[in-house]
Amino acid sequence: MIQDVIDDKVTRAKAILRTAQENPAWWCEKALGVTPTDFERFCLDSWKSAKSLSFRQTIPLGERQRAAALMLMAFLHLWQDALVITLAPNKRLLGTGLWPEVESLYRGQRINLGSIIGPYEVRCGPTWFARGFGGDNPALLQGFVPSGDHVLVIVENAANVDARLLELMRALTAISPHGYFVEVS
Repeated sequence: MIQDVIDDKVTRAKAILRTAQENPAWWCEKALGVTPTDFERFCLDSWKSAKSLSFRQTIPLGERQRAAALMLMAFLHLWQDALVITLAPNKRLLGTGLWPEVESLYRGQRINLGSIIGPYEVRCGPTWFARGFGGDNPALLQGFVPSGDHVLVIVENAANVDARLLELMRALTAISPHGYFVEVS
């Protein structure tokens, strides 16, 4: 009897996770309490059909940053093996770009996501996390090997990031079966 109840809950949880993975905008509404715009929905759905995405400068910077933050939060929390790396030209820009949006979304969560937020990091487990890096210290990026198949790299202001770092990050997403590279210029 108790096993049947547990099995039913596990089955429902798996069904909810599949629904969220297929519709990350729905997950953002339920988990983060945010209704994504059409642009944000497009960005959230892009990883189903593309290996890379580059946000156009015709879209206001704040909208691009929020869309990237939603992508980070959904991608990280919907796949248990996810590795998310964000890269800005320098550490100072981490505090003024994407990460304040990530922190805002994290603070507004409707349900306990089971993750912990720190400076430029959201950690779900030892090998399951998102972390921000400044391109002014490339040594920090050495040795990242994904523990699973899901890797998302978000680069802010890519024109000002060292080309070798961009190449390294593109290679990281290329070797992953579910690797995605996003440029927020």
